[in-house]
Amino acid sequence: MPISALEIQSDFPQLAYRTGIVYPQVTSQAHLGIVLFCLGYLDQASARSSAAISEARKLAHPGSLATSLSVGAVRLSLLGDHAILGKWVDQLVAVATEQGFEYWRAGGIALQGWVQVKNGSVAEGLRLLQAGSNAYRATESEAWMPYLFVSGA
Repeated sequence: MPISALEIQSDFPQLAYRTGIVYPQVTSQAHLGIVLFCLGYLDQASARSSAAISEARKLAHPGSLATSLSVGAVRLSLLGDHAILGKWVDQLVAVATEQGFEYWRAGGIALQGWVQVKNGSVAEGLRLLQAGSNAYRATESEAWMPYLFVSGA
């Protein structure tokens, strides 16, 4: 069902709060972690990602925390750090479930699946990938489909 511009405007304060837009300094640090990673500055990338998560926790803003964990998880998966990735996606799924953030929950479940596969629990990993895939498709988002389900994060 399409959403009208008027509905978006009237719901913007709540939408902004839930998506992390309220604290752009937090989410921009998380995204800067990806940029620095791509440029080869791995230590700085890690520091930015961790700072974003810490700041989101300090602000007690679930949307910023979910965004920071999600973006940081992308960096960790590209780096191949599955031990820390597993911890971050578990936190992501927990906060997303608690707050009803289905988009982040679905992506987190898919990443949990990849972590399981990489750790040798193929059957459990495939089960989580299928569950994450189904939940992600239910959000009607397609933004990260190739990454989450093809790349083998």
